[in-house]
Amino acid sequence: MTTDTDLRALRILHFSLVAGSIAFLAVFTLARRQPDAADLPDLEAVFQLAGALAMTGVVVAFITFKRLLQQASIRNVSTDRFAAVRAALIVHWALIEGICMLNGIFYFLSGSLLNLGLAIAALVVLISRAPTRERLEKWMLGIG
Repeated sequence: MTTDTDLRALRILHFSLVAGSIAFLAVFTLARRQPDAADLPDLEAVFQLAGALAMTGVVVAFITFKRLLQQASIRNVSTDRFAAVRAALIVHWALIEGICMLNGIFYFLSGSLLNLGLAIAALVVLISRAPTRERLEKWMLGIG
């Protein structure tokens, strides 16, 4: 159904997104300075709330991925199916990565460890969605 080259390409793409997210969080953690009290008055709670609400985007990422896979299995013949699965994966991974980065930015601005924890949680979800041969075969069948 899919070749080793297809799977390898997805793994490289996934690894790149994960590595970029790790680098992003590392730079924000290392470059963060303690802001003066007047810089961000009482915004830590706002950033924590916004970051926690952003985590609902993980659910949106999974729902979107499942819908894109279902649409791909209905519309595409087998030759186009891998391209549709790859596109669905890119959207899925990008949504999760965006949540990671958003919480990383909130951490950088506020120093809230909750936001750092949420960013790491989103990163763990992204890592857990790595493509494997078995997963790719399911995704090709339209099963999310």
